[in-house]
Amino acid sequence: MANAKDSAKVTAADNEYYNELVEIELFKDNGKYKDDVFVAVNGVGMIVPRGEKVKIPRKYALALEDSMRQDKKANDLIAMKVRESQEAEAKL
Repeated sequence: MANAKDSAKVTAADNEYYNELVEIELFKDNGKYKDDVFVAVNGVGMIVPRGEKVKIPRKYALALEDSMRQDKKANDLIAMKVRESQEAEAKL
């Protein structure tokens, strides 16, 4: 069983990992993906510019990755339901 001192070491290591700066570049176009992106982790937010390489704490990069993954899943589901609806309509 870990004692409080060991738990503090794990927490410090976790904090170091999640606060480590990582380089990212968010896609930018002149349409839907032109504005900078606001991201928040545990109530602390930051704005990440699009179209340029920036270094941000890993915790924000992970939150952005998770958000993009969720967007893709949602779009895939919408596309599937639209196809199903069109196929059902064609059968009528």
